[in-house]
Amino acid sequence: MARVSGICFRTGRGLAPAWAALAIAACAAAGPAEARGSDNLLGLSAAGRQVATGDPPRWAAGRAAVTITNLGVLPGGSSSSARGVSGDGSVVVGESAYRAFRWTAAGGMQNLGLLPGGSSSAANGVSADGSAVVGSMGHAVGSRAFRWTAAGGMADLGTLPGGSFSQARGVSGDGSVVVGESAYRAFRWTAAGGMQNLGTSGGWSSAANGVSADGSAVVGSIGYAVGSRAFRWTAAGGMANLGTLPGGSGSEASGVSGDGSAVVGWSTIAGGGFRAFRWTAAGGMANLGTLPGGSGSEASGVSGDGAAVVGYGNTAAGNRAFLWTQAAGMADLNAWLPTLGVNLTGWVLSEATGISSDGTAIVGSGIFQGATRAWVVHGIPEPATAALLLFALGVLRNIRPPRRSTVVLDGST
Repeated sequence: MARVSGICFRTGRGLAPAWAALAIAACAAAGPAEARGSDNLLGLSAAGRQVATGDPPRWAAGRAAVTITNLGVLPGGSSSSARGVSGDGSVVVGESAYRAFRWTAAGGMQNLGLLPGGSSSAANGVSADGSAVVGSMGHAVGSRAFRWTAAGGMADLGTLPGGSFSQARGVSGDGSVVVGESAYRAFRWTAAGGMQNLGTSGGWSSAANGVSADGSAVVGSIGYAVGSRAFRWTAAGGMANLGTLPGGSGSEASGVSGDGSAVVGWSTIAGGGFRAFRWTAAGGMANLGTLPGGSGSEASGVSGDGAAVVGYGNTAAGNRAFLWTQAAGMADLNAWLPTLGVNLTGWVLSEATGISSDGTAIVGSGIFQGATRAWVVHGIPEPATAALLLFALGVLRNIRPPRRSTVVLDGST
């Protein structure tokens, strides 16, 4: 069991037990060095009141500002969507005006064009350094998977034997391994070996959606008569069926951590709903829950260390982007980001589609002043768990404390 510093225990002094536990957990996540000399890591007075000082939380001291950027549209376009992000968050890829794009702060949104005879394109993934982009292109003879680099442009990866279409959906950290679907089969492509059929593990179809940083672990879904199943493939173990959440009839894996150990996606549950999941060999498939009042959720991406998961959750107000961690659970980005000083005026963040390997950048799609726009958030605190615990405490402050407690959580006097 990890040792918790005495400094962290002191952050909870004077609070009711439940709130003290959150304070201690936030201190442990942020690091006791950042809490040293402070009795107010979470911005609470000794009486438990929220303290509105206008200053950032103690755990955030010295950190870069958290910002959101509207990526705009390509010329002639009316909408855009972000689908992938580089390891440090500096490069975002996606689709606008029926064209694949690659965005950087310095260069803006770059149109990656089309292959000869193509009618449309979309970028679905990008390498860790942002140099290799993968996706699919619409063509009269069927869609084609592509791999783009600045030096080589857009290269057609072809199809599996007998196939009439292909789509690239993920790429390894160095850009050398591409995964996707062709001829209703998951594939793994390399320049040396071409397009490798990963099989179906007894199903009638399969599709790959993500790949680990070193290209060794591939994740996706298998089609069976009884429903889809998430899979994790390695050269040594082949295609492993990850099953479903209890009572579920279908599942799909959408992303995988850098070392291939954590897999995320969605699964149906008993009663027909669906939930985001995070799978590990040790813990199996864990239900990540829903946003408050929500009816479903789906995970789209995971940080390099597997600790942070992003996706969307259904709520009464519509789909909302989320960030999840083990310690703090699932937070609506529309509610959490403003607590970090982000101005979301005009925005509804509908879906988070990716998170950088270092966990500091999240990308997705949403509605800005009535139009669909791709967005990227930079400067997510490391670790995000401390910030999420603070947010969770703010959400919970409206819950009536036990009668014996004198802690005031609503800021009233």
